Amino acid sequence: MTPELQSAVENAYLAFASHRLGRRIGFGSRVGTTRAAHEAMLKVLTQTPLRALPPEAVEAYFEYIAAAYYEGGFDDGEVRYFLPRALDLIAQSAHDTLFIREYLGRVLERGHARIAWPAAEIEALDRVLGLLAED
Repeated sequence: MTPELQSAVENAYLAFASHRLGRRIGFGSRVGTTRAAHEAMLKVLTQTPLRALPPEAVEAYFEYIAAAYYEGGFDDGEVRYFLPRALDLIAQSAHDTLFIREYLGRVLERGHARIAWPAAEIEALDRVLGLLAED
């Protein structure tokens, strides 16, 4: 990761730092997932520090949110909590992030992020995405 991209990712963590998880998060099981596996993933999502979340957990979260079948069918603040980690993983290319990118695009579009979110958050998001596009 270039120093410029690293700086942009760090700025994204700062821009979205005010967002916290509630007592429950909007996360359902993947099709065919056992109850035990779902509970384990939910525990990872809610008890692991944001910067330590594994790629599989971030992908599972955004996959579920992207599959929400109705407009705005997710907690906007919750998505913004997880967003910097998704951007971080994409920037690191430490994992096959194709699915995270795909799910993230759908979530941002459906949530009307560019209209509803504060300018500082949009600028932080656009900075990371712009640098990623240059790669």
